Amino acid sequence: MNYRTNNNAGNLNKRITFLIPPGGTDGDGFPIKEWIPYKKPVWAEIKTLKGKEFYQAASDQVQDVKQIGIRYRKDVDDNMRIRHKDKIYKILSMNNDDENNQWWTIHVREIKGGAVDGL
Repeated sequence: MNYRTNNNAGNLNKRITFLIPPGGTDGDGFPIKEWIPYKKPVWAEIKTLKGKEFYQAASDQVQDVKQIGIRYRKDVDDNMRIRHKDKIYKILSMNNDDENNQWWTIHVREIKGGAVDGL
């Protein structure tokens, strides 16, 4: 997606929000039971798998898989979820492109119905 020879910040034209998993307590000491937004939304590029990429994935379950590209951030991980508009995505994998800490390529799958709890 965002390879060294193809970095283009102009393609980062969507806003996504990372969601923190439930757990811990809030400021009043009550347990957190729902996914909450993490910091501010970030700019991202969202692509669906098409043609050759779809077949290279060699899986029956790639129907809802998308690629999200963002600038590298060390404070996000694959335990989080991603929200874009009214859709929630589960992170399948996060790849630090070329291990040079410039871009993340994140493979996600949409959670049907937008439900975040328990998935």
